[in-house]
Amino acid sequence: MTLGCAPTAPLRANDPHQPTAWSGRGTIFGEAGPGLVLTRLVAGWPGVGCYDHDMLFRTPPKRSFQVIARSLNIVCDAASMARRAARGYATVGRFAAYGSNFNFDPDGIYSYSTISVGDDVNLGSRPTMLATRSTIRIGNNVVFGPSVTVRGGNHRFDIVGVPISAVTDEMKRFEDDLGVVIEDDVWVGGNATILHGVTIGRGSVIGGNAVVVKSIPPYSIAVGNPARVVRERFSAAQVIEHERALYPGKRA
Repeated sequence: MTLGCAPTAPLRANDPHQPTAWSGRGTIFGEAGPGLVLTRLVAGWPGVGCYDHDMLFRTPPKRSFQVIARSLNIVCDAASMARRAARGYATVGRFAAYGSNFNFDPDGIYSYSTISVGDDVNLGSRPTMLATRSTIRIGNNVVFGPSVTVRGGNHRFDIVGVPISAVTDEMKRFEDDLGVVIEDDVWVGGNATILHGVTIGRGSVIGGNAVVVKSIPPYSIAVGNPARVVRERFSAAQVIEHERALYPGKRA
């Protein structure tokens, strides 16, 4: 639980005027009590604020201090939302192309200029999408779960006498920098990884935590590491009906 964003400083052992020192978990109240800690938090007291979210409170705060903490949390949430919105507006134009109703997390990691996105796409929270010398192309009606990784390109590790860290882009071959294509109507589950050279066929579903190293046929459900097709999403008749609804005027 993050209480605030005041500058922090190392806590001094046995200092009655500061919260009890702890490492990762424990109390921040100590003998000072929750009221004094919150007061110092608001005032920017050194050593208070921006702690790890997994710390535990051993001294339950009084209701009045809970109200203060909630108010501070609302202010911090509003500031965070404003920052994210500003970053989103500032960076969306860096994508190579994007369509209407495009949603992306501005705190994700992107190579921007090598990524093209269609209409009605949601890239989920905190994705990593990188392709320095290749491209990532995403169609329409695509949804990502949280923390998806899409990686265009690869490193060479087969050059005798050259350490991996010394391999440069000039040493790469065409097949070392293949792109990624994610076609229309695809759902990629949380924490899935899609590697270079892969095409995710239209209408497919990729299970959470899957590692996709080979292309997936249209309307397939693939899971696992490495990902493999476990079944088809629709029957042949359902695919035809589905495509007629989504793509009127086009042959299924």
